[in-house]
Amino acid sequence: MFGNLNLQTAALAFKNRPGGPAILRGRPDSSPLYFVLRLPPKNPQAMPPTGHRIPDKDMRIIYDWIKQGAPWPEGGAGRLEPPKDPKVPD
Repeated sequence: MFGNLNLQTAALAFKNRPGGPAILRGRPDSSPLYFVLRLPPKNPQAMPPTGHRIPDKDMRIIYDWIKQGAPWPEGGAGRLEPPKDPKVPD
């Protein structure tokens, strides 16, 4: 469902994909990203597929954010960088 999903920038996050955008502004219950985050861990489409699950309080924040139109900061503040591996030197 979300092969190659990239949430590093707004352009990438809201990109129209073959099944439509992953985030539908103002419509959390129709947003595929919110849907797969809420799936039970054993569901093959659940995100994240393994490991840490997003706590309910944080899911509410994601829900509210999408409901409010999923505002995204512009410029450098709106670009997410993957976390650095502490085992890999800079």
